[in-house]
Order: sequence, then structure tokens, then C-alpha cells
Amino acid sequence: MNIDIWSDVACPWCWIGKRRLDRALAAFPHRDEVTVTWHSYQLDPTLPDHDDRSEAQYLAETKGMPVEQVRAMVGHVAEQGAGEGLTYDFDSLVVANSLRAHQVIQLARESGDTAAVEHLEESLFAAHFERGEDIGDADTLVRLATEAGLD
Repeated sequence: MNIDIWSDVACPWCWIGKRRLDRALAAFPHRDEVTVTWHSYQLDPTLPDHDDRSEAQYLAETKGMPVEQVRAMVGHVAEQGAGEGLTYDFDSLVVANSLRAHQVIQLARESGDTAAVEHLEESLFAAHFERGEDIGDADTLVRLATEAGLD
């Protein structure tokens, strides 16, 4: 079975979905017969490299929603994430264009080191959603790739 997934490391639901898929595959008796191919997808390619707005302000303005509604929405996402062992911190999140992060992921895939790619993707999600790091920053990306074992 082949599974193709289009995902953005700036998408909170993508990380939740990844965790749920990982858990389902771990329990699947035919896991060795499954190939999962991740594809880069940008939710908002129009974002600048770095945006000074908070996540709530950014979403409220781009989605045309009241900030209170956005806060309730991300609260629900954080609650769902907590059920998967994730600790979202939307107040510390740095709004940034994810293009550079996707470029690093694609370069990592070219290495053929699937464990390093998996580590890098998890690190990017955690850096963005839990630690408030800028996933559009070159130094941050180099550090995360190096920590994942990539050259």
C-alpha cells in the first residue's frame, strides 16, 4: 500500500495527523508493506520570511475571523495535540514562511537517511509549535538539520 501525504511543518493539524498515522502504522500487522511518501505543501506561500504578528493576529486577519474565535480554535487544536503528546504554545509561535524548512526537508530526503529525515521533520514541528523558534531562519534550520544527523 502506498500513502501519499502533503504536509506543511507550519500546519498544526499536520503534526497531529502525523502522530496519529505513526501510531496506526505501528499497530498495523502489515506495516512493512506500507510506503509513506511525504510531500511538501505550503499553506501560505505569500507569508514573508518572518511576520511580526502573533499567530492569533495572523489567522484573524487572513481568515477574516474575530481574534476570540481564533483563540478558541487554536485552543481546540492544542487540546487535540495534547491527546497525542504534543504541547502547542501558540502564544510563542513565530509566524514564518515555511519554504526554507521545506527546502531543507527535500535536501535531507536526497541523503536517503530516512531516520534523519523523520528526526528533522519532528524537530521542525516541535521547534515551530512548542518552542517558538523561527522555521524561516537559516541558522535555526542548519542547527535542526545538524542535530538530525545531516551534513
